[in-house]
Amino acid sequence: MSKGYEYSDQEYAAGGNGSVVDAIYHKAKAPMDVGNPYIEALPYPLTDIGEVARYYTYGLNQYDVAEKQLSRLDRRFLVNQIRTVRVALPFEQELEMEFYRTLCDSYRLRKPREVYEDGVKRIKLVGDVSEAANTGFNMLGFSGCGKSSAIKILVSRYPQVIRHHIDGEVYSQIVYLTISCQPNSNFSALYSGIGKAIDFALNTDIYQKQIDRIKTLAGKMNKVIELIELFAIGTIILDEIQLIDFKTTKESSFEALMVITNETKMAFCAVGTTEAYVKMFKEQRTARRLGREINASGYCGNEKFFSYVMSQLFCYQWFDEHIDLTEELVEAFYEESKGIIDQAVSLYIAVQDEYLKSNRKSISPEFIAAVSKRRYPNLKLLLERASEPGVQEQIEKIMRGSKEQYEHELSEAKQQEVMQHLVQNAAEIDISSLIRRTIASIQQVVGSMYDEKQIEKACKDIASGTEASSIDSGSFIQQVFSMLQTGKAKKSTQDRRTKRKSHKDMLQSILDET
Repeated sequence: MSKGYEYSDQEYAAGGNGSVVDAIYHKAKAPMDVGNPYIEALPYPLTDIGEVARYYTYGLNQYDVAEKQLSRLDRRFLVNQIRTVRVALPFEQELEMEFYRTLCDSYRLRKPREVYEDGVKRIKLVGDVSEAANTGFNMLGFSGCGKSSAIKILVSRYPQVIRHHIDGEVYSQIVYLTISCQPNSNFSALYSGIGKAIDFALNTDIYQKQIDRIKTLAGKMNKVIELIELFAIGTIILDEIQLIDFKTTKESSFEALMVITNETKMAFCAVGTTEAYVKMFKEQRTARRLGREINASGYCGNEKFFSYVMSQLFCYQWFDEHIDLTEELVEAFYEESKGIIDQAVSLYIAVQDEYLKSNRKSISPEFIAAVSKRRYPNLKLLLERASEPGVQEQIEKIMRGSKEQYEHELSEAKQQEVMQHLVQNAAEIDISSLIRRTIASIQQVVGSMYDEKQIEKACKDIASGTEASSIDSGSFIQQVFSMLQTGKAKKSTQDRRTKRKSHKDMLQSILDET
């Protein structure tokens, strides 16, 4: 493929999963990459710490301190918004660099080749089998330390599909695929997931079906290799690898990832817990070949950084009055969460929720500990043993159970409020229903002669001081109609020369039918 394109100072307007753009080229910083369209079409990574911090930090744009005036129940439904808050984490600058390096290495080791299939010319990006295999990265750490969220923000800067218009031809480049491993999944499901992700990127419904029709794992693997070459896939990110069923998946299946990398020179990137990674690649030589390690939970032991994280979270409060973040409160949150951001966020939400459920006016370290013990039983002890085999699965089970219980309690509280409202306002609800029926019956007879406000006023005048349950619907509607006709309610200015008797007769017939 010749260099049939020009450089630009523009940037991509869209990125993330499902985004498709026409290529914008920037001159490569490495001389060896100049003229390589697959590299020169990539966005540059964020290298400045300030840029990374700004891009990976999200607040609540719609947050309003006036929400403190809402009822406590309504505020309980708002607290969960805190889950959308993102605080930049120390490993994210390294993630930016490693992701860009992985893509560049992937596209350096492969060359475009023209092939003809069924008389149609295609461009495949083919690796040189004599070259050493490319390596991606492995982002490992405790569950809840922010790995998946960081990946989502990272890829939002990169268009998923880039279309190259060169020498009158159009070539598609899939920059990345993100595969979220499913609970108890195996390699057949993984290959199917790759096909599904390609379909999503290209807005097709073809490639998952092609892979699923193949019976053997070897056949599925070869199909994946073909698609990697055909669509110039830069890297495949395997997220939540701890969900793979390691008991039924053989070591040879994981070795297939290395076969794909050797054949295509495209690298895989693994994201998950250290325990899962060790199970995935029992032999260190295999693990090293997959890529470099990014320690995503290294920040968890730094209490000073944790204090910064909590200060960002405390910007969003639904307490009755603003509560200042003290060192004692920071220490209490750290003691219960061990600095893991998801546990800290979940506990902060739980503390506000328990506060709003009760008649409390403040929070204390003792209250935080009590909430943690009630909402997340045994979690504190498990976090102290987080690196031991099997512990991460127990932590995730506790967090899931707590989330389900929280959602159940909110639903119960809302239903209790609705039931109380229905009981207390039964009379008002009954009369409102009667007014709606009266409006419908009268307008069915006279059309727009009387508008809804006129009829409603007449209804309320007649019903005033009377229990709704003692009102006969048919007599009530007749009384309202008579009031409107005798002029005690303001009449419409429309022509009302129609005989009143016929209106009454029509209304009576409607009432008889009902």
